[in-house]
Amino acid sequence: MLSCNYPRKLRAGPVPPIAGLGVLSIAAVLQACRAALLPLALAGLILPAVSAAASPPGPLEARLAAGVTAMRRACAGGGSLAAVGPEVRALARDREARTLLLRRYRKDFDALVRYEVLLVAMAFDWERGAFDEAVATAEAWQSDGIPLFDGMFLLLRILEHRAVAARGVLPPRPGWPLAWRIEAVKLPGLEGALVVAWNAAECPGMGPPMRRMLVALYAPAQASDRLRQLGAAAEADLPDSFEYGNRFFDTVTFPDKTGAEHSYLVARYSLGEPRSNVPASIELLAVDATGLRRVRVERGSVIHELRDLAHDGRYEAIAFDPRWNGGCTAPIMAKTEPQGPKGALTCAGSYDNVGLVLDWRDGGLIEACRDFPGYYEALIAPLSAGHTLPPGRRGERETQFQRRMSDAFGLFAATLQQGRIDEALARFDAATESSSFAGEERVRARKAARYLRSEVERQRSALDRPCPMSGLELR
Repeated sequence: MLSCNYPRKLRAGPVPPIAGLGVLSIAAVLQACRAALLPLALAGLILPAVSAAASPPGPLEARLAAGVTAMRRACAGGGSLAAVGPEVRALARDREARTLLLRRYRKDFDALVRYEVLLVAMAFDWERGAFDEAVATAEAWQSDGIPLFDGMFLLLRILEHRAVAARGVLPPRPGWPLAWRIEAVKLPGLEGALVVAWNAAECPGMGPPMRRMLVALYAPAQASDRLRQLGAAAEADLPDSFEYGNRFFDTVTFPDKTGAEHSYLVARYSLGEPRSNVPASIELLAVDATGLRRVRVERGSVIHELRDLAHDGRYEAIAFDPRWNGGCTAPIMAKTEPQGPKGALTCAGSYDNVGLVLDWRDGGLIEACRDFPGYYEALIAPLSAGHTLPPGRRGERETQFQRRMSDAFGLFAATLQQGRIDEALARFDAATESSSFAGEERVRARKAARYLRSEVERQRSALDRPCPMSGLELR
């Protein structure tokens, strides 16, 4: 047979020497091969191995390609399973189609398509409450020797849902059929309580990283193993991830200013890398006689921590304003140098050190930074040490400069949040005039100081509020 399909190991380098010809390049061999094939092609003598490559796809291959295209288009924005589920499920349960799927999507990147087909097929049965059918699909793939990967995590969730469904757990509302997270929680007076986060009938793990989910609380009925829903469910934004084994939900109970105790369901999650300094985020749901209620947070701030700042047994919330998260660049420099840093950066995480302290009022959380000066004073000492970092080696100078400017801005913010505007500006000026800045870096630092002072003076009246940094807008 005449073929130009050389072994893979020969494609990466020169062809071994041939007697009388020496070493030929791959390009030369392929060119000679094409030249030899052309006359045969014109003469109608192309062999079956060559003509087969140009043959149209068979019915199953065309159906598979169409099904995959429709699935990826529908699921790209978190689409509904109803649009693509039946066909994708049929393909996933067809052994010939699975074999073709393995052969067609065998490369590392294309392998994602295989797992997406499995996930959508299983989730479609899961949505309809056909738990055994979803399990059978996973077992069929395993019998073919296909690794499940994320499909295994989805299978575990389906099995958990099947177990609680047998005890009477039903979706709180139509349109939220998938029990995405099921966890036991401890609440005063409620033994054996479960919290369930219900996901909508959408392609799981294939849409936006965060989804609106419906969270409900369940507890055993009296003298029975059956579970009943406790009051109303509440909507919360949670990650649509396949993370398994780590707890999402916890509870906290503490008194208010009148001494009455309140319980809260805390949903903790993080979209940052495990070793980054991106703090975990918190959704806070109040637990009362009516069920679950989403806690109101002023300005929609994202809560990152609960802490007893006043040492009185009550928890305050700490949030961070995303406007001051400069990523790998100091927040102030992102404004004065919009063209970007002037050198290579070794990104060590986000420079997010402008905290908002939130206190309780009328069942919600409101800004109260100036009422907790001790929290900000505790930040000032390490920030003062940070802005005096040495310039660093040649390849690290821009990174160190951005860190020093970030710490200087943190000093300014920690002082401003206490309501001390002039002292905040003085601290930033002193930090940028320190001996750790020299030459061009000092010019850049002074430019940032002049810019910050002009913006603060322009907006001074807007800074007269419980958290002054919330009133600052850097143009």
